[in-house]
Amino acid sequence: MSRLAASARLRIGVLGPVAAAALCTTPYAAGAGAVPFSARLECESAPRPGRVICTATGTSGEPWKLRWADALVVMAPEFAAPLRARVLASERDDHSAVVRIAFVASRSGEGEVAVRVRAVACADPERRRCSAVEREATAVLRVLGEGDR
Repeated sequence: MSRLAASARLRIGVLGPVAAAALCTTPYAAGAGAVPFSARLECESAPRPGRVICTATGTSGEPWKLRWADALVVMAPEFAAPLRARVLASERDDHSAVVRIAFVASRSGEGEVAVRVRAVACADPERRRCSAVEREATAVLRVLGEGDR
């Protein structure tokens, strides 16, 4: 067997199972359309520099039930750094997940925060028809100074 034929056989032998695995793990989409999923972000106004909490909420529609969720901070004002860039949901029921994200504000200011809320939603109790979903949400983070109250 030539080196070229052996190389081609090796590539097919290695890539064949990988391609088959990719086909078997494709998210469920047959006839169900897109998963109805939305995300919302709200940030409290802080009276002074220090800790500020923003709350991200992801919500799915019927028949999709949330099985896992987190949020990634994708943008923050320079005066308010997130304590963690990725935070798991602290509360979750079948159709909503809540993620509380803490920021540390070094001074007063106002700026936009953006998060990417990610989740896994399943359309059946056996969890055979599941799909990963994500949405971005934004909010304004405000930190008042001593003279701003």
